[in-house]
Amino acid sequence: MRVYFDSSVFVSAIVRKDQAMLAAQKLLFEAAEGKLEAVASVLAWDETVWETKRASGNEVSLGVGNRLLSLRGVEFVPVSQDTLYAAQRIREKYGLDPRDAIHAASAIENGCEQIISADKDFDRVKELRRKPFL
Repeated sequence: MRVYFDSSVFVSAIVRKDQAMLAAQKLLFEAAEGKLEAVASVLAWDETVWETKRASGNEVSLGVGNRLLSLRGVEFVPVSQDTLYAAQRIREKYGLDPRDAIHAASAIENGCEQIISADKDFDRVKELRRKPFL
């Protein structure tokens, strides 16, 4: 089964220093070992690098960006114009914020029925099942 990793998985694995960090890192290891087929939007790369820059500075965020791109077991998928149209429909139907709508549309577009996220807003999207990672 393909699962979608929301940005909160990557941000928690890198920025946090608690149980959420350990749980998120476990998911990334499972993807690297082939136990999960994970998909994430390029938006997740952007959000994670940005949050790392805010928390730890530009130099650290540059390294994080490179590590994300070299992750085994996680496919970063592009956001197309069709994805944006789908995100707009999701915003209209479920009232999600724009970035969350892009994540939801990316997940659905890439055959993921489950989104792994700390964000409860995804619970409103009937086409997806949210699985919290903690």
